[in-house]
Amino acid sequence: MVKVSPGDGSIFASVAYIQKRKGILIVDETGLRFREDGGNKTIDIAFSKISDFQITGLLGHRISITSGGSRYVIKVPELDRWFRMIQLGVMVTRKLTKPDGVSGERQPERRIPPQAAAQQPAPVQAQNPLVEQIRRRKSMSALAPAATDKKAQKLQPIVEKPEYRGSWPSGQDYEQSFQSPAGYVHPSLGNVSEWKVIRNTRNPSWLVQASGNYGSVYRIDDGSGKTFAIKCFTRKSTQLNARYQIIHQYLQSQAGKKLPLVDFSYYPDGIRTRRDPSYYFPLVKMPWIEGQTLNRFISANISRPKTFETLAIKFAGAMSSLQAAGISHGDLSGDNIIVDSAGNILLVDYDGMFVPPLSQEKATENGHADFQHPARGRDNFSRYTDNFSILVVFLSLLVLARRPEMWEKYNGDDPDCLILRKKDFMDPSGSPVMNEISKIRAPKVRKASKLLLEALRNPPEWEGISADRVISI
Repeated sequence: MVKVSPGDGSIFASVAYIQKRKGILIVDETGLRFREDGGNKTIDIAFSKISDFQITGLLGHRISITSGGSRYVIKVPELDRWFRMIQLGVMVTRKLTKPDGVSGERQPERRIPPQAAAQQPAPVQAQNPLVEQIRRRKSMSALAPAATDKKAQKLQPIVEKPEYRGSWPSGQDYEQSFQSPAGYVHPSLGNVSEWKVIRNTRNPSWLVQASGNYGSVYRIDDGSGKTFAIKCFTRKSTQLNARYQIIHQYLQSQAGKKLPLVDFSYYPDGIRTRRDPSYYFPLVKMPWIEGQTLNRFISANISRPKTFETLAIKFAGAMSSLQAAGISHGDLSGDNIIVDSAGNILLVDYDGMFVPPLSQEKATENGHADFQHPARGRDNFSRYTDNFSILVVFLSLLVLARRPEMWEKYNGDDPDCLILRKKDFMDPSGSPVMNEISKIRAPKVRKASKLLLEALRNPPEWEGISADRVISI
């Protein structure tokens, strides 16, 4: 296992392949470190040992590196970004070891295909090694998409964590821990001795506010009157630690954009349980959103159906901004879409989220079946993963704006789905709700329902139903 300690140097990581092995590739001030998924295989490639590096495949996103007599073929999601980091790392190392710029070793050759040459930056010239180091750190931060918040541009370290070998905690285990936060929550989360866990208003005997496939959510008062949400994980995932840190890092790079997401912090060491007080399990902390899930919003406003068409347009616009940033939520459902007190759309639960640094990874889940294309699988994992779900939500809201009585008829007080279910997607011609929708004369409803039928004849990530296309209906 590679141990990576946080420091003031810039560190970046993403999913990658080396010699066809999948894992996490990390770059720091000394070189590259690769940790294979599900195994003990690690590879360290020091910048000082690299004698040659080159792009060997633009379409395949491959970089070939020669180090210490060995050749490594690395497949990475962001080819140009990784190549520039390797280039800068090797350059800085050469300057530090040979301040006069003269080295007896063969300098690495940059053999780049002609079609890629125009994309490469001019070599960075420095007055001295210290200047080069400063430039390198700024350049690495600049490689992330532009953000207005300077703090958001700083690349954060990927903190490695030993894998827990026992059985993962259950919701009941966490329930017991939250009865006494000061004794079980890691002090890095704040003044935990002042925490008060707020009980579920629907069932005061419970501390848990919500639960899903991967975890349980709790509401905390920090003692000053501010509340936030804590998500504890109830399912073991070998990729959880790296995924959440990569997602958080990418979202920080997008901080200057108005996205329908809630800022969060991921803590590898978050909470322990009575069953095993020696190990801290990870958790996610984010502000508590004052609002309603989409289902509750619909139920509360069913007597004012015109609000649903406005909400449909807001929702499609919010998802368009998300796709423009290269992001997909991965598990849109009536429980993960929040309408806040100002009527804005926010998304919660990022377990299945896609961000560009994960472009060579598979999805961890297929999402709620009543919102997903029937053919969706784990290979469907990109910025367009949400396409079908966006159309399902958009169409449902347009229908309810004109036929609010269909909510009681087809939802059945289901907290997750809206008015459509997987069985309707599997057999649209035999679906009572699809048949009823087809009789609604409103142009937008007719266009959206026809587009849904067309989507079912196409692959799950068909771009013909992107958020921008849905908005134009």
